[in-house]
Amino acid sequence: MKDIIKGITKLIFKIIRFVLSYYFQMFLTYPLVSIILIIIAILAWI
Repeated sequence: MKDIIKGITKLIFKIIRFVLSYYFQMFLTYPLVSIILIIIAILAWI
């Protein structure tokens, strides 16, 4: 059971790292678009 949780956690971290690196590249290319997306994400969380 612990191994399954560890595997899922590793997978989640990999996905987060991939998304963040992809998002960072997008941020460098389209700063305005990503700022708007950040604002939308913050509003969605509230």
